Formats: sequence, C-alpha cells, structure tokens
Amino acid sequence: MINPKVMDAGVGIINAGMLEGTRSRARRFRKRQREYSQAFEIIMHELSIATNLVELVAQHLPAGGAKVQNVRLRIGALSCVHADALRFSFELVTAGTQLEGAVLEIISVPVSIYCRACDSIETIEGIQSFRCPRCETPSADIRSGQELDLESIELIEEEAEHILH
Repeated sequence: MINPKVMDAGVGIINAGMLEGTRSRARRFRKRQREYSQAFEIIMHELSIATNLVELVAQHLPAGGAKVQNVRLRIGALSCVHADALRFSFELVTAGTQLEGAVLEIISVPVSIYCRACDSIETIEGIQSFRCPRCETPSADIRSGQELDLESIELIEEEAEHILH
C-alpha cells in the first residue's frame, strides 16, 4: 500500500509537506513579483512626469543659468500621481540640471463635486463614492481633484557683491 502523503518523484522520495512548502514559496514569489511590477509601473509613470516637469520649468527659466530653489505643484486626488514616487523621480531627473537641489513642494487637492440638488460644490472624503456629503445625491460633475498643475517656480537670487569705500 502506498502512503498518499509520500510520492516517488523518480529522483527521490518527496513528501506532501515538502510540496506544500514549495507551493507556498512559489505563491509568495509570485505575489512579490506582482508588487515589484506594480512599483516599477508607478516609478516609470512618475519618472515620465518628473522629466516633463523639468523640461517645462527649464522653458520658463531666464537665460543666464538661474538656479531653482523650489517647484510647487498642485496634484489632485484623482490624478493617479504618487507624491513620494514623484519626489524620488524628481530628485533623479534634476541631477546635473539647473533644478538640482530644488525642493519639490506638492499641494494635494481634494475631490470636489457639484451637487445639483444642493446647488453647491462639495468636497468629498474619498474617491469610492461620488455622492454629495449633505444629501447623498450621486454626482459625476467633478470640479476639482484632477489637477496636475505647475503652480510656481522659485529661483535662488544671486548675491551681488558690493564694495563700499
């Protein structure tokens, strides 16, 4: 009689516990692989945004090599931009440019919808339900939360040396 918990694999005896351990490791590996893949996609998305941002800021800089101190962005909750990944990407992309060392300041913009029943613009708490927080009426009229706007660029002022006699 063959023990159902023990199988002959041709190379040696493998018990069912060893197979379960292998399956468990394979499941953890696949899960980790999916997580890494998702993180890679996020970084690539934000890297592209950071590259475009640096190009946009460079277009607005005065001639003569002005250095940038601060870049301020408004990012809406529905913009699908991860702030931390964008900061990381911005730091990578600005290396060796006029923006190197600049601070990326991100202003988060909540989602606001227009409610016809209340005739008002209301800020909603989450992005799972687009309902007026006052009357619970559904609304697809989004008024804010999709932004990805360059709000301002602050430059480092060059200190002029004055010699007084």
